[in-house]
This record gives sequence, C-alpha cells and structure tokens, in this order.
Amino acid sequence: MNGKIINTNHLDKNGNRARHQEAAVVMDKGKISIKKWDGSTGWETKLSEQNVLLNGPLLTLNHVDEILDTTGFNRLRHPRTCLGLKPNGKVILLTVDGRNENSSGMSLFELTKLMRWLGCTSAINFDGGGSTTLWVNGMPDGGVINYPADNKKWDHEGQRKVANVILVKKQAKR
Repeated sequence: MNGKIINTNHLDKNGNRARHQEAAVVMDKGKISIKKWDGSTGWETKLSEQNVLLNGPLLTLNHVDEILDTTGFNRLRHPRTCLGLKPNGKVILLTVDGRNENSSGMSLFELTKLMRWLGCTSAINFDGGGSTTLWVNGMPDGGVINYPADNKKWDHEGQRKVANVILVKKQAKR
C-alpha cells in the first residue's frame, strides 16, 4: 500500500508460484489495471505502481482468456469475487453467492463468460468461497448486501475475517 510491503509471497518447496500469485490488481494515480506475472522471480516487487494486490487466478487479459486447468477449484461452483475492467476504464466488482439452495455459485469458466458478457476485456478472480462479501456503507444488515456462506444460512451474517479488501471511496472534491 503506497509503496509499503504489507506481506510477501511464499513459493512452495519447489519454488513454484501459486495460481493466485500469478496476477495483480495495481493502482497508480487512481487508475486500476491488471498485470500478469512475467515468469520472473519477484516480479511483483519490480512493478512500478504504488499499490499492488496479488490475486488470481487471472481469467482474461486484454481480450485473451487464460487457460484454466480442470481442478475442482476452477470447475466446481463456489461463491466468487471478481474484478473486471471495461475498455472505457470502468471497473466492475462482482460477487456471486453460493453454497446454498438459493444460489449455487459459479465455476471460473462460467465467471469468465459472465465477465466477458458484461463487457470486460480483462478480469481477475479474487479469494471467494466463504470470504465472498460485498459491503456498502449505509446499507441495512450492517452494510453486507450479499449472502456470505460461512454460517451456512441464507442471511447477511455469514462473513468472515479476510486478509485483503478492495475499498472504493468517493474522491474528495478539490
């Protein structure tokens, strides 16, 4: 955050990078973009943007869909959190509820198609599952407007503590 390292990545015992460390949402001078791992060691420390949030897996970048394997994480339906970018610079923040008879979630393949249908040319998956929560200041139910799944009930109470968030605020008038 603002050039300060909050947490560093940990590679596995073979030096491999996890899929959720192969892309990043970056922000510089108020503009959000998505970057893809270039294959180098420590690439995230070389990014020039002030704010870098590693995440993933990357779904699509500049109209090109990423190749997703068929592991259960990608193939099965789960609650999801996603950020997409449209060609006009607009950002879509999307949550998909799941793990309930009212909503079955989405696979990453379905999420990629949805983000494309919404007009996104780039999209990245965030940590989802029980941490999928959309909060809006001033809304009822403590601001939670989706149905987080951790308490296994269809209510606004099932959220859990998370390691990272995207906070959107109105820009102060100058």
